[in-house]
Amino acid sequence: MKINTNIDLKTKKILIKTISVLLLTQGTYILITTIFDIFKYTNQIASKTIEYFQFQETLKRFIIDGISIIADAILGFMFFFSHSSKIKTIHYLIAIIIFFLPFILNQQILSQVEKVIPTVNNPITTVYAQTSSQQSINDLQYQLQQYRNAHQEYLSAKNSYLNFNTLNSKEIAINKTKILLSKRTQTLLSYVFALRVNLLELPLNQQPLDLITQLASKEEFLSDHLKQIEVITTLDQINSISQNLQSQYPQIQILSYQSLLRLIQEHQEIQRQLLIAQHQNLEKLLLEDTNNELDTQQINKWLNDSNQSLNLSPESQKTLDDLVKKLKPITSSLVPNQRNFSKILNLLDQTRTQLLKSVGFLQETIKLFKYG
Repeated sequence: MKINTNIDLKTKKILIKTISVLLLTQGTYILITTIFDIFKYTNQIASKTIEYFQFQETLKRFIIDGISIIADAILGFMFFFSHSSKIKTIHYLIAIIIFFLPFILNQQILSQVEKVIPTVNNPITTVYAQTSSQQSINDLQYQLQQYRNAHQEYLSAKNSYLNFNTLNSKEIAINKTKILLSKRTQTLLSYVFALRVNLLELPLNQQPLDLITQLASKEEFLSDHLKQIEVITTLDQINSISQNLQSQYPQIQILSYQSLLRLIQEHQEIQRQLLIAQHQNLEKLLLEDTNNELDTQQINKWLNDSNQSLNLSPESQKTLDDLVKKLKPITSSLVPNQRNFSKILNLLDQTRTQLLKSVGFLQETIKLFKYG
């Protein structure tokens, strides 16, 4: 009987050792592969190719599954090296603590990570501090395409849910809707950010600080809105959060129009000042023509025509000013402001045409200076 007992003990030890090694190997493999996934997903968050909630799910899997498997392996080793009942009891207690440690630390670790990772998608942070206007426009175009793709997937999932009305189709529809809402918000965020960056590239004394501050405030709202989308689990939450964003549309619309108007007008003013400087140089050259070698009469005509083309007519300018004053948030509909801004763009296009005419007159004047 003793021999059989020894064989049984040896078999048990070998079995425990084998299981422990297998558990440790499996746990180490999952740990390494999951760390690689986290590194990959972090880069994808930075490039905005995945959503943060997807990364969060991977992090949870890493914390709970990966570490728990390693804890199981440690538990196995403790059993293997335990001899006395007292030591074995202590090992049991330590093993239980190790086993539940991932669950205890889960929320703490996640909260710490959330303080770091989401800043990659936060345009208020220093990550975006050196972004140029062209980079912001490129990002906007990318986000717009991402939104279009998400919209197509959303329509497909919605139709599937309406046709089959199963729990699986409902879950897929909710997930695709979350992604669509996230892409929509990210696109708006990129748009508002692009406006602010372009305004910040204006000469310092021409920057509309109040407008820039309001845009930054909307960016903060949209960033917070993205976090709310991540925790959506029901259709009611989808409707509530979607309506919350829609309530901001009138203000975002006006900020958008005011920003675009300011950018266009500042650009036209720069062109106007360059033309005025050129106009003054030509007048100076004309005064230096003491030998009367130039066609003074024709040059003065071209210069006068050029000068008159620098601005809109008083009537058109008054119409433009009146339309700008009408740009105010309207909660009932976005259409009236859309129509008014369309009229504003038409008048600004007239200004651009006038400036081109002024350029043409100056070119003719320069020809007279060169060739007489």
